[in-house]
Amino acid sequence: MTGWIDEDDYLSSEEVKNLIEENQFSHEITIAMRRTKLFLLILASCTVLFVALLILGCLYWLEEKSIIATICFILAFFSVLGQITALALTLRERQRQHRTAIKSKRMKS
Repeated sequence: MTGWIDEDDYLSSEEVKNLIEENQFSHEITIAMRRTKLFLLILASCTVLFVALLILGCLYWLEEKSIIATICFILAFFSVLGQITALALTLRERQRQHRTAIKSKRMKS
């Protein structure tokens, strides 16, 4: 290489297509992993919130503040709904990743 752009420095159209396909697939995997991690983080947060609200509700119940305790138990129930939703989204995302991996294997063969 002389410092000038030679004809050998250019990529063929096949090489460009291969690079685009490889980068697109790796980009899809990166986005999918971000989604999966986000859903798992939401799941863990809802779990911690559930436990904290139950403990807080029990403490208020022992102090005979039943209205606040009831509110804590209702919010704990909603955090369980958040857990179920996050788990469903996580499973759906993993299934989508699995289908994408199968499609890419079929396309390569």
